Amino acid sequence: MFKRLSWKNIYFPFRIFTLISCLFLSGTLLASFVNIDLVASWPILVFGAIALILVAFINFLLKNKFLALFSLGLVILLGAMAYYAHFDQGFPPCTSNGEITFAGRIVTKPEIDYKQQKLVFETEIFNATTQRNQSAKLLVTLPRFPQYHFGEKLEITAVVEQPVILDGFDYAGYLKGKLITGTVRNPANVTFVAANSGFGWKIAEDLYDTSTYFEQALNRVIPEPQASLAAGILLGIKRNISDEFMSSLQKTGLTHIIALSGFNVTIIIAIFMNLVCVYLGKKRSFWLGLLFILAFVVMTGACSSVVRAAIFSMMLIFGKTIGRRGDQTNLMLVAAVAMVLANPFIIRSDLGFQLSFLAFAGLIYFSPIFEKIIDKFDGHRVVSDFWKHSLAETLGAQLAVAPLILLQFGTVSFISPAANLLVVFIVPYAMIMTFWVGVSSMIYYPLGKIAALLLWPFLEYIIVIVNWLARVPMAFYQAVK
Repeated sequence: MFKRLSWKNIYFPFRIFTLISCLFLSGTLLASFVNIDLVASWPILVFGAIALILVAFINFLLKNKFLALFSLGLVILLGAMAYYAHFDQGFPPCTSNGEITFAGRIVTKPEIDYKQQKLVFETEIFNATTQRNQSAKLLVTLPRFPQYHFGEKLEITAVVEQPVILDGFDYAGYLKGKLITGTVRNPANVTFVAANSGFGWKIAEDLYDTSTYFEQALNRVIPEPQASLAAGILLGIKRNISDEFMSSLQKTGLTHIIALSGFNVTIIIAIFMNLVCVYLGKKRSFWLGLLFILAFVVMTGACSSVVRAAIFSMMLIFGKTIGRRGDQTNLMLVAAVAMVLANPFIIRSDLGFQLSFLAFAGLIYFSPIFEKIIDKFDGHRVVSDFWKHSLAETLGAQLAVAPLILLQFGTVSFISPAANLLVVFIVPYAMIMTFWVGVSSMIYYPLGKIAALLLWPFLEYIIVIVNWLARVPMAFYQAVK
């Protein structure tokens, strides 16, 4: 059992880390709502930090630990705000007064649907606001053909636009969370310059290609809509899932099963580690596990939930390797701080990041409360431990994310606990079977067809239950806009 949050002794090193992490995240979030001019205010920030450090040192000498810790906490808060301001001021939006020609490289896996492809393109262009050249990531929307690939160098002639608010949606803020500074639509000309080069680029491209080949292998042996569900469960690919089924998933609170949530990623990593440990032992499995986690993160596009689950899993694997238990709160905060240090904008602009950590916090703090309540009403032990634990975890996670979902989408799923109980338990088996079907189909098509026959009942069960529960009266609340 992992340690949970306890402030009985705030001066323990592991709890001081908890406090520092919370202050850093709070300072970063606060700075995202306050426009800080770092050039004008840095003397005040530096003077304030020095003064607070002196106060902390004096209180330490006087053995007043609380005031010493409080003063240092304010220093962390100011430092976090300054860090966000520095990051923000080095991130001005990119626009052009007319068509310009710029060269660069595709730095993520292209998103391709039935009518277009979207590329994240890294280049260097002149910024009219700052009057200098700057490195920038642009979201480029192109026709579906010809298709381009990760790592390729292109030369584009187009107008660079600044993202705006669309129908009340802060599109600029959404792209800012992905470090994208401008958009390009319908470029006048796109010229292929060179394929990817370099060992790292080649590995990343191979991982992306593996994901694509795997999806295609599933589509060859599994009919729709089961094929799209299988790709969503294992790889988080949602582009082929019908709008009707996506709506049913939202109404039942089950979109997380196709979103590569921490739940899905943890299952994948746990299965891999259990298989590897049998043959290689703990120490060798640790290094192989890290490589597997990094490869999986790259292959699936490194979304917030995957990165968070990956960092969390790395810490768990390391703890098991050295024979130490971890504190769940600190493991969660390590992942959050690492991600916010890399990109401070996600704390406000990335909804996936917010939902992922709220759900995990719900598992840590709310689920044990629900488990005690269930135990109190189940005095005769009618409910098995498995269902009791599953219900408590579902209620805890749903309670934590419900306010944010209601705020962002104006929706609440009342049937979500029942839906999760009926569906989530089968997801790990469906994921394992999906993996074997994809691999079998890539190796030998008839073998993949046989494996698909075993997978189909799992996927069909999920589809039937989701569609049935979505039609239950009063299962879902949609706020009137």
